[in-house]
Amino acid sequence: MKTTLLALLMLFGLSVQAETEVEAQACPDLSGVYTCGEEELTVETFELNGVYYLEFNGNGGLPADGAWLQLPDSEEEKNAKFRLTCGDKAPYGSHFLLDYESDLYQQGQYVAFLDAEVYFYINVNNELAQDTVGVAKGSWGEQPIDEKIVCTKKSVSPDNNETN
Repeated sequence: MKTTLLALLMLFGLSVQAETEVEAQACPDLSGVYTCGEEELTVETFELNGVYYLEFNGNGGLPADGAWLQLPDSEEEKNAKFRLTCGDKAPYGSHFLLDYESDLYQQGQYVAFLDAEVYFYINVNNELAQDTVGVAKGSWGEQPIDEKIVCTKKSVSPDNNETN
């Protein structure tokens, strides 16, 4: 099973601007334009009213306030929810952490519960890294999840034209 949670979030085009009193935690600046395989990804990180936000491809900022947000049900996933926070721990350093939970279905039948953590950070090579760790648990047992995606930051030339 290979699920890219980043792709799911971009697919739903979530736009959340929560009003909250949560004090901003130190979150990394991941802003930039990246190449992920053959895909281009624009990432913005910003702070608004004391809350940090993470935004992909202009689809609206996800608040790093720790509040659980519900995703719409689909044929493959139901009761999906996530929350975004910031942290600083090895081996990721300063990072955004997306906790994700979902019931997985196949042809209308429940097959597993997905529990995953997705870390977004800048690695030692100055690349955007997404590490997904977790487990899918079903009547058949457990399937560990350990997926890593690395995206190269596009540089900007002096005349403001993007280059690789």
